[in-house]
Amino acid sequence: MSEDLLKVKNILKARGCSDRTINNYISSLNRFKNYFKNNKWVNCKNGYLFKVEVLSSLFKNKFLALLKKEDLKFPKHLSHLKGSKQFNNFLRPLYNKDWVTYIEPPKGSPENVVEYIGRYSFRVAISNSRIKSINSGLITFEYKDYKDKGKIKLMTLTADEFIRRFLLHILPDRFTKIKHYGLLANRNKKVYLNYVEFLLVKKYLMILLYL
Repeated sequence: MSEDLLKVKNILKARGCSDRTINNYISSLNRFKNYFKNNKWVNCKNGYLFKVEVLSSLFKNKFLALLKKEDLKFPKHLSHLKGSKQFNNFLRPLYNKDWVTYIEPPKGSPENVVEYIGRYSFRVAISNSRIKSINSGLITFEYKDYKDKGKIKLMTLTADEFIRRFLLHILPDRFTKIKHYGLLANRNKKVYLNYVEFLLVKKYLMILLYL
């Protein structure tokens, strides 16, 4: 175990963390050890963090494992899946399938990433400015037709259909819109951020010493 990991382990012990918690943290830090080398930040190779194939397999296994734990309520036409044995038999073939996990290509600068994510994180599905008319139970609004070179067009829907499509953007209960990973993951961020802070303070102290 490296000197830095020993320091983290001692800090966690001093805070009264259990051995299991400490081992989990150390394991997490080991997975991210390539981020730090000789107390310096190391950029990811080839411009990406994970291989898509690995992420797809991991997502599949995690998703199916959590699905088994949920107390699902089945409608009448799926009542044959109610038992755990029946449901597991239904899920088993899914493990043999290749799942596709779509990963967006890099968006350029950090500013571009924030702007892109911001459009989906803190705005409603459609802004008032895009709604052009509401008349006799019909709603006309603007939309961008990506199949036609992103041209702005008008679409008219009944009020019921418009509301149905709008409600598709409302997340189900317990579904989190924004998840934090790596340095900002809830279960790890205290340790990671403390470590990053330690590296930054050390870096600036070294700079001051040589001024």
